[in-house]
Amino acid sequence: CKWSLRHRRSTMPEATETTTSAGAHVDTGKGADAVLDPAEELKRVNAVLEKDVMKVGDTYYLLAAHWFAVWSDYANAAPDLVSSDVIPSRPGPIDNSALLEADGTLKPKLLEKNDYELLPEEAWKLFFSWYGGEAVSRKVIAVGMQQKAQVELYPITVKVLYGKDVTEVTASRVSTFSQLRHQVCTKHNIPPHKYAMFVIEQDEDEAEATASEIGEQLMQSTLEEFQVENDQLFEVRAGSASLMLTAGTGSTSASSTSAASSTATVTYASHWSSRVSHSEGSPKAKGACGLANLGNTCFMNSALQCLSNTIDLTQFFLSDGYEADVNEENPLGTKGFLVRAYAALMKDMWSDKYTSVAPVEFKKTLGKFAPQFSGYQQQDSQELLSFLLDGLHEDLNRVRDKPYVEAVESNGRPDEVVSAESWEAYLKRNDSKVVELFQGQLKSKLVCPDCQRVSITFDPLMYLSLPIPTTTDKVMQVLYWPPDAAHHSQLQRFGFSVPKMSTMKEFREVVAKHVGLPPAQVVVADVYTGRPFMQGDIKIINDCRTTGYLMAYGVDPVPVEERIIVPIVQRRPSTYSKSSKSLASHPAIIAVRKEKTSYKELHERATALGTLPHSLQKCTTLLRKCITLIGSATLVHARKGHSGAR
Repeated sequence: CKWSLRHRRSTMPEATETTTSAGAHVDTGKGADAVLDPAEELKRVNAVLEKDVMKVGDTYYLLAAHWFAVWSDYANAAPDLVSSDVIPSRPGPIDNSALLEADGTLKPKLLEKNDYELLPEEAWKLFFSWYGGEAVSRKVIAVGMQQKAQVELYPITVKVLYGKDVTEVTASRVSTFSQLRHQVCTKHNIPPHKYAMFVIEQDEDEAEATASEIGEQLMQSTLEEFQVENDQLFEVRAGSASLMLTAGTGSTSASSTSAASSTATVTYASHWSSRVSHSEGSPKAKGACGLANLGNTCFMNSALQCLSNTIDLTQFFLSDGYEADVNEENPLGTKGFLVRAYAALMKDMWSDKYTSVAPVEFKKTLGKFAPQFSGYQQQDSQELLSFLLDGLHEDLNRVRDKPYVEAVESNGRPDEVVSAESWEAYLKRNDSKVVELFQGQLKSKLVCPDCQRVSITFDPLMYLSLPIPTTTDKVMQVLYWPPDAAHHSQLQRFGFSVPKMSTMKEFREVVAKHVGLPPAQVVVADVYTGRPFMQGDIKIINDCRTTGYLMAYGVDPVPVEERIIVPIVQRRPSTYSKSSKSLASHPAIIAVRKEKTSYKELHERATALGTLPHSLQKCTTLLRKCITLIGSATLVHARKGHSGAR
């Protein structure tokens, strides 16, 4: 009887679909498809990614970075680049649990490439058909003045009151209030044009709340512009009235007093003034004015405070001297919008009227021209400062018609002459207050190794990025399973400081030297969701991104060319469910001769580990059936390195 894991098909339940409270589309079933060769999987995925172009309205899927790294190792592994017996394991079902909170919502402050990878829908369908698992999807929206396509990682979930029903609605941050009203009215099958929208404002003790109407002039404003947060309460109702929430009862009643009916419509802007307005008062010193954190905007506020205290620049804006220099025709600028928003902010900060100001309008303008700074994600302060200075320069560039200027070479002339000539040429195209205050020159010297010709240039410089000194080593924690250990309680924990750019093979040699074994008898695996994933020899230590833990195994002295590495995962009946199994111990790894070891002998080796021999005997019905059929067959029939043999 032939036994081949290569042709085994996994039978999995039909996929089902749900939606999380954060608006994430989730597939909770398992994909079912034949196991492809890893090179073929990689080829199909790359073909999709190469032709992918992100468009507004598309759906993209998040894939946990660790799971994707395991798959990448598996798909990119070449037999001639890794040791003959250790091939990266095929990952199990897609596991996005590291991205989600307990309630199914997306964890905050996730970073692309570091925490997750983004996949277009077609690529996700491939992965789901091969591995199954849970999916988290997000829509692509248009951001900024250029309407740049961008995946919206954190849409907003608000609550909308209609009659006595409170409905949770998930909407994009760039949705307008009009679109939100239309979404709610469509759900309740009522005409949007006959209903007004109100924002509910609660007291600090939440004992009482009033409803203020969002004026029609603001219905085209976006939720992001007014910093709408999750769980904000709105109401849609016919007509204009004030809503009162009775303390403790949760009931609602409409006020019909003449004062309420005669009051002019309160706009959303005035309602929100308490959150985004300046704090009035006299600062301790002129210009000693704080900036309100609008939500992860400390990166922006710190850069603005640095510029605010650059006195020459601030005086330039406070005196209105900038107005004569505003260049609205410059295609590289923002038509004056950015410089005017910055000037208005500086005037507020230096007016001696406020102890702190909220840079709402400035951030709104910034986000229109630099979509990467829209929203309320954490950003890099230096990148913000770089864009802002460039934007101010282009908006204030006094050169309206830029001439063509040739690069200036030294040709053996004195540095002072070459520097002055280069600067004069630069000013023919760039002349602004920013150039005067912030820009200089960087001398660059190149020597040809063949002809020894020396080239010296003076390039314009506004900021110089310097690397922060970092250690070249990385501490790797590893749990070691000795070859003579009969139980997982005999494991040892070590820590090794190794160069970040060293390979996994070199790390394995370090571990082997420490435990007194030849390197060939040490196998390193990344344990993730209870399963060991073998690490290829060529993998760089600094590229190891593990949300689990590393284990090193001392294995029997079987020649590398004759052995096969077999992962052993021991499970026992769960105390909560008879149909499910829980991990009994850390996973084990054994090395056996692939030509001489039968499945019966493999079973004996697995149960001899000493963790749960009796339970394993009871729980291995399928394995015993296989032994009955192929007990004398050897492991050479099994696909080498396949994690299904456990």
